[in-house]
Amino acid sequence: MNQENIDDRVHKDYYYFINQDAVLIRQEKNNLMPRVEYNEYLKTFYKKKTQLIFSKYKNSPWFIKRYQNKKHNYKGRLTGFIEHLKEDFFVNNVLIKEIKDEIKEEELKDLAAKCLYFKEFNEFISLKEKNQQFIRNAIISIDGDLNESVKFLESISEGTNLEFEPIILEETSRRTSIKSPDDLSNVKIIVKILCDNYGLTNESINGTDLLKFLEGEAIKSLNEFNYYLNFLRKVFLFCYYCLKQFDSYMELNLRCGVNHEFSSDCIVDLSEQRIFDRNINVIKTWVNFPIIMEEIKNDDRDSAIDKYVIKKDAQVFGCKLCSKDFSGLHFVRLHLNKRHPECLKDLQNEFNAFDNFLSNIDYKMFSRLSGIDIFYLPKFLNEVNNLNKIRYSERVFSGEIVIKRK
Repeated sequence: MNQENIDDRVHKDYYYFINQDAVLIRQEKNNLMPRVEYNEYLKTFYKKKTQLIFSKYKNSPWFIKRYQNKKHNYKGRLTGFIEHLKEDFFVNNVLIKEIKDEIKEEELKDLAAKCLYFKEFNEFISLKEKNQQFIRNAIISIDGDLNESVKFLESISEGTNLEFEPIILEETSRRTSIKSPDDLSNVKIIVKILCDNYGLTNESINGTDLLKFLEGEAIKSLNEFNYYLNFLRKVFLFCYYCLKQFDSYMELNLRCGVNHEFSSDCIVDLSEQRIFDRNINVIKTWVNFPIIMEEIKNDDRDSAIDKYVIKKDAQVFGCKLCSKDFSGLHFVRLHLNKRHPECLKDLQNEFNAFDNFLSNIDYKMFSRLSGIDIFYLPKFLNEVNNLNKIRYSERVFSGEIVIKRK
């Protein structure tokens, strides 16, 4: 196989994996594309995924609220955790499923407030398992007759196409067989990642940096792992075993129960453990995620401006708006920014919105972009692993290894 064919194979593999729905962890990338630098692969993968998500949801009110403004503020929840405040738990709830964008959040709140025995309203965004599309849902918590409340909601919401489902929650715990010698290390890494992303790392508790404070309290608790698990649930509404972050305490209880813990009574599922371990490795890549997002911002701005550029020769670039020529791509971009700002105004607004999105990506969005799924390995990985392929190897194709027929 000559070098041209090898490069062509690498190129085809690269774009095949870029177009999949789940990101490769480093070891998978090394096995499948050893000549491709991992950070460059991550940048290309996430650039494509963020552009697709932004294009699909950029006009949705929930998306604008969530990703065009500041990130979630968890300082209040941190205070509640430190002060051991107990959150309200409601047994009787009404779930509103798959709410259309046309129905404003204020309308939902007004509707909920009119509900009989109303106590609390929480809207949340979730992924539809079938097609991984984001959908709006809401929970109305009540303190009274559930069926009566549902009937009343149906009577005052005719014509809205809202679906109401009565939900009775119990303060029960979920159990799992997932267990790893790296559990404590993993949970501490996730705590730091979330604290960094949501601006809590620099918080001080009684004169001590937050992470140091947590470390000391975890040791004093005599069960460090469980202490950090509880911290993730109480502060970030994050379940370690589900590897999901929820939008409200009631959603957490709805999807995960009041607790989710290891139990030796559960039947060990090696497949489930492998999937979990892989997802943990995906989450660890979030450490460099903000850097990748900054690089994508800069790249995307230049590539969008280039719609007004025409290449005339190897080093000659023209401006489509005034027909002037320049001896380099850099100079024509400078010219466009300086001489034609009015034509770039719409582009600028798009840039700003996309930049805000990249700056405000939360764990829920990161999980969607990365293809994290606690039930299945990415389908394309199963297909690759089940094929007996000879992939590119410098040593094999150099001729150093010679295979002779007997």
